[in-house]
Amino acid sequence: MNNSPSVCRAADEMISRLFPGDTHLRSIRIDGSHAEFVAEQRGLELRFDGVVTGPAIFRAVDICGFVTLHARLGRSTPGAVLSQCSIGYLTAAPPGDLHIAVTVEAVGQRLATATARVTDGRDEAVALATLQFAVRRTIS
Repeated sequence: MNNSPSVCRAADEMISRLFPGDTHLRSIRIDGSHAEFVAEQRGLELRFDGVVTGPAIFRAVDICGFVTLHARLGRSTPGAVLSQCSIGYLTAAPPGDLHIAVTVEAVGQRLATATARVTDGRDEAVALATLQFAVRRTIS
């Protein structure tokens, strides 16, 4: 898979189709097992003190991991579900766009593992996550 505009467009269409409401997520690069996304500020919930909430970051990481895995599998219909996620919040994320880089580390017959790195506008790490997906086997 290469970083063609059509691949990113297909990923963005998948996000729009499968996740209700406007997630304000867009793909900027998808290449094999690696993808990069932007979570726009207007789609991120802020806490009372003005920083991005943990659940908003988690949701963006979950969706980006899901889409990256499906791009890697070559599927446009859902074939995996998040079964486990470990996320570490490293620092408070100030208001602004977040960048999410996802790498699919391993794909087995029933499980797939991905890692995600979330950075803020200053390119400082905000969160690191490991995601495990249960993969539905295709029936031929």
